[in-house]
Amino acid sequence: WATEVDISEVVQIVATVASRPLLVIGSGGSVTACHLIAKLQSEYARQPVRVLTPFEFSLQPPDGISSVLLLSAGGSNRDILGTASKAVSESYESVCAMVARTASPLRRLLEEHSHTLHAGFDVPFGKDGFLALNSLLATSVLASRAYASVFGTPWRPPTLDGLGQR
Repeated sequence: WATEVDISEVVQIVATVASRPLLVIGSGGSVTACHLIAKLQSEYARQPVRVLTPFEFSLQPPDGISSVLLLSAGGSNRDILGTASKAVSESYESVCAMVARTASPLRRLLEEHSHTLHAGFDVPFGKDGFLALNSLLATSVLASRAYASVFGTPWRPPTLDGLGQR
């Protein structure tokens, strides 16, 4: 599924954030995907990037030049909604979100503002558990595909070939 689903919304987000410093924000299982996106942004776009939790972001003054990317499995947690509200009301260049649900409170909040983008997708492999592993894997693959697409490099699905060999 993640290797074939339409990624045009994610590509639009990557193309938007690639030219500026980036703050990637998530909590729980999403923090792992935040770190992957930070690595992709650093390697592909060669832009400064920081991974923050919603709490860390709440303590940070706006810098006027960065874009914000919010990651969430469901887009309904109080912390990510509060973070989105803060980000859209401050001087960030763009506020974007990747959410493993097409319809969410986060999407509705962002749609009220002109400098926002949202990529929502429904994972077909069942409800996430506590760590949101299905959403984490889907977000990671879709983000990897989108960065490769924006920067014109081939993307290949990861394999387990050679795993455990010395």
